[in-house]
Amino acid sequence: MKNVNRKLSSLILYGTVEKIEDDTAQVRISDNVLSPPLPWAALAGNLKTWAAPSIGEQVAILCPDGDINTGYITARLYSDKNASPSIDPNEYIIAFPDGTLLKYNADKHILTGECHGETQFKFPQGLTIEGNISIKGDIKTSGKIEATDVTASGISLKTHKHPVSGSSTGTPV
Repeated sequence: MKNVNRKLSSLILYGTVEKIEDDTAQVRISDNVLSPPLPWAALAGNLKTWAAPSIGEQVAILCPDGDINTGYITARLYSDKNASPSIDPNEYIIAFPDGTLLKYNADKHILTGECHGETQFKFPQGLTIEGNISIKGDIKTSGKIEATDVTASGISLKTHKHPVSGSSTGTPV
């Protein structure tokens, strides 16, 4: 009976990540106990993610049969050191250590990204954007820009006319 109680009390353990090595983490379960290297749960099927636990992050460990040697990190818990980036149930957030943020508000239907460094996207097959685009800042390209018409200060490149001694020219050809 004593062994059964010990196994039951060791099915779920809580601790703080102390060491990361490749795809395992060692967790300090109490002041004197350091776990063996443990894998952590992740999306690992057709959709995969990689987000290693952080040193100091609080975690929950599931230990089948109450044996830490067969355990794995099942949950990562918010704490004073690693607080939740939001308390809004309509927000889905990925917050990176440098402050870069990717946030979707399902109630307002707004996807927001804020990057604290350079942002690069590669679309070898091209990219199509449907809708209006507003850009605050300069645009640089190493390729050509094609458009049906270009308007600058209210003047159409396609339909503008130039005054010529008392009359005006036709539209550009």
